[in-house]
Amino acid sequence: MPSLAPGLPDNFSYFATWRDVALALGGLLAISFLIIWWRQQTRHWLRVVLLTFLLAFGLSFASIYLFEVPPYFAGCPPGCNGWRGYPLPVARITQAGQTQIGLADFGLNLLLLWTLVLLASLLGRVVTTAVGWEE
Repeated sequence: MPSLAPGLPDNFSYFATWRDVALALGGLLAISFLIIWWRQQTRHWLRVVLLTFLLAFGLSFASIYLFEVPPYFAGCPPGCNGWRGYPLPVARITQAGQTQIGLADFGLNLLLLWTLVLLASLLGRVVTTAVGWEE
């Protein structure tokens, strides 16, 4: 796998590649647009942004414990490392059973989940406005 950043420590990233960084830039653009949308909708936009970030952080952290693929030998005779995290792998599990978290991998997973949670909050706001639950 191509290294994400040759000058950074080895444990900075285990799964991320430069393609993921390009997708992350698209995610940052989407988050920027979602924040602008929330800012136009309510004066409490900062609360929405911070709460969705905290929720995404909690989901990303919890995914390390909830989603685990242990090291395996199927299709990999010398043995392959396992991983933890969802929707993107965040940490690898060595053959010795040691879990090693990659900071860049965690950040990319957090960014993806934050985008999804912000988008879900936007859809919730649109639905409640359309149905008239605000009143």
